[in-house]
Amino acid sequence: MVNTTTATDEATITLDGTSLDNITSHDGTSPTHVYKTLDAAAQSVKFTFGSKQVFFIAVINDIPSGDTYTFGLGRKVETAYTDSTSNILASGQELVKGNVPSEFTVTNITTCDYAGSATMYHGATSYAETYTAANCWRNYLNAEKAAINGSFNENFYCGFSVTIPKGKAINVSQIYGDFVAVKNNTDFKFEVYKGDTKLYESADRGALNATSGGAAKMPMTKNVSSETKLQGLTGTIQFRMPWWIASSATYGAVLDFLITAEVVDAEADTESPSITAYLDDTAEVMVNNPLSLSIAAEHYSAAQWYLASSTTADPDNDTAISGATDIAYEYTPTNVGTSYIYCRVYNEDATGEQYAISNVMTVTCKDVVYPLTVTWNFRSGTDQDYFSNAFIIQGSTGTVHSNVGGFDLAVDAT
Repeated sequence: MVNTTTATDEATITLDGTSLDNITSHDGTSPTHVYKTLDAAAQSVKFTFGSKQVFFIAVINDIPSGDTYTFGLGRKVETAYTDSTSNILASGQELVKGNVPSEFTVTNITTCDYAGSATMYHGATSYAETYTAANCWRNYLNAEKAAINGSFNENFYCGFSVTIPKGKAINVSQIYGDFVAVKNNTDFKFEVYKGDTKLYESADRGALNATSGGAAKMPMTKNVSSETKLQGLTGTIQFRMPWWIASSATYGAVLDFLITAEVVDAEADTESPSITAYLDDTAEVMVNNPLSLSIAAEHYSAAQWYLASSTTADPDNDTAISGATDIAYEYTPTNVGTSYIYCRVYNEDATGEQYAISNVMTVTCKDVVYPLTVTWNFRSGTDQDYFSNAFIIQGSTGTVHSNVGGFDLAVDAT
C-alpha cells in the first residue's frame, strides 16, 4: 500500500511491504521508468509517466505483514551444572528474548523486588531439575512493601510491554511461560492489558511443589488464537505473569515468557476520538517543580498538549508544547503566575469529527517557600514570672519582635 498525496513535482510516500516497481499512477498507468537509490531506509525514486517525470522520496516500512514471530522475556541458559540435567541461568534481570519484529519495542515491566546477589539454587545438586540463577526476583512487592505469600496480587508480576508501530497490528496465537521456582508451592498465570483494561486472563497453572529442597521448572502453554480481544492489537500492550510462592522470602526466575504473534496491517479506526477522563479544573505547583498530567481517550492516533491564554481552548492560536505528544505529560512551569493547559487528541482516519479536546486546567505556580525554624529556650533565674507565646516575625531576615517573658527566641529564616 502506498500512502501519498497528489503531487506535481515532489512528494513523500510511505511503502508498507510494497515493491517500488509495482507503483502506478492515480489513473492506473504504470511508470515507463523508475530510478531509485539503494538506501533501504529512504529511497529516492523518479517516475516517468508519459512525458512527465515525478520525483519522490520513498520511506520504506520494512515490517512484512503475515509473518509470525515468537518473542518476550526470559533468561539464557548458560552452561550445564553438576549433572547432565541441571542448568545455570544467566545472572541479572530477565531480558528481551526471541525474534522481535523490526520497529517493535519490547520492555521489561516486572514489578517484583530485585534481590541482588540472591541465588535460585536450594538444596542438593543431584536434584534433577535444579536450576541456579544469580540475581533472581524476590517474592516481594517493592511498591507495596509486602511479601506475596500464597496468593496472587494483581500488582505483582513478571512481564513485558510491546509497543507496536503505527499502521501495524498483531494477532496473538500462543502464550508460553516457563517459571523456575525455588522450594515450596509455586503458581502463576497469564494476563494481557491495554492501558488499564484487562483483555485476557488465563486460569492459573496449578501449584507445583519443588520437592527435595530444589528448584523446579513450571512450563505452561495457552493457545489464544480464538481469543478475539487478542487479535488486531495495536498501540502498547502489556503481557504479565503474576506469580506467588508459599513463603515470604523465596525466589523465582523466568526462563521463558513468550508470545507467538502474526504481524498484520492494522485496520483503520474510523471512530471519532473521545475524551473519557478529564483534567482537574485547577492545580497548584511550586516553580520549577513537575506537575504530572494525564487524560484518558479512545479512538485516537495522536495527542498534543497546548498552553492557552485563558480557560478557553483555541488550538489554532494556542502554543503547542514541543514534545508533548502523549496523553500523559509532565508539566514544569518556570515562572510564578497562572497558566492554562489542555490536551487535544485526534484520529486522522475518523469519518466524522477528527478531534477531541480536554478541559483547560488552570495551573497556579507559586514561588518556593523556605522553612522558618523558631527555637524557644527558657531562661532560668529570671525575676520575670510570666510568659506569653505571642511573637511577630517580620521580613526575610527573620527580625523578631516579642513580648515573651522568660524565654529566648532564636530564629533561622534561611
